[in-house]
Amino acid sequence: METPLVLRATRTGFFARHATARWRVLTLLSLALLSAIPLSGVTSLGTLQPGYTDHVRHPYVVWVGLHRGIEALYTTSLGELREGISYRQPLDHWLDVPYVYPPGTLVLFLPLTLVGQWVPLSHQAFGQVCLLYLLLFAHVALYAVLRLLDGLPAGGRWAVGSLCWLVLMRLALNGQYDGAWLVCGVLALGALAKERPVTALRWVALAALLHYRAFILAAVGVVALAQVVRGRPVREWPWATLLGVAAVGIVCVRTFLWMAPLAAQTDAATPSILGEPRTVALVLGLSVAAFVLAWRGAGGLVA
Repeated sequence: METPLVLRATRTGFFARHATARWRVLTLLSLALLSAIPLSGVTSLGTLQPGYTDHVRHPYVVWVGLHRGIEALYTTSLGELREGISYRQPLDHWLDVPYVYPPGTLVLFLPLTLVGQWVPLSHQAFGQVCLLYLLLFAHVALYAVLRLLDGLPAGGRWAVGSLCWLVLMRLALNGQYDGAWLVCGVLALGALAKERPVTALRWVALAALLHYRAFILAAVGVVALAQVVRGRPVREWPWATLLGVAAVGIVCVRTFLWMAPLAAQTDAATPSILGEPRTVALVLGLSVAAFVLAWRGAGGLVA
């Protein structure tokens, strides 16, 4: 006997609510458990492994930037800029490099900057506070991923969710703020799935303001842009959003060009994998294999 439509909808809503509650509980449990790592004082600045300092460097750079201006952060090394500037939580690492992140990151770390200057904390305690802040963003990203995976086969959902958990938590516990821009990317994908391309464009733009690595979301932005303008007369395009996205692009390119010449002369420059043929072959091979498996699993690409 066919299940009545009303009962079917009720069941669907019930399971959806319970799935949401499950992801929320798992996320909060992970946050509570992992918060013990920085609070345990295993390293001098609270990180999982010693030697990582980005979580305390960003607030320091923001403080210096408030005194020297945005352009100076990208064109001059921190060691030169900090002369004559007093800060309660100074750092003596990476002094020969400029700021190598988009300007949105300065806003992201401004609250920690003010805590570092106005609240009397030891260096270790300040590092712990910064890591808890980053763990919060990592778990918001994790929750967004789990919600996006709802409806997929259970095995794949748990495999992808576990992998994301491992990556996001390791980054956060070592002082990396990637969870902040990755959650924007996840929300952009979710918006596309719900046929809300304008919202997706906004999330992509915000991700770009937070990290240059968000360039990998360019394809998401292109798809969203195509959906926004397709079949609409020019006068009905969402011009406020389009102009805002264009402005973000100009700001990111401008700051990158300010920073690149000096950064290329320092340890901030990352060697390109193009100089490692085996690595390139491995990446391309895995990409092709993943594409073939996805094609076969889906029975072909769905437009």
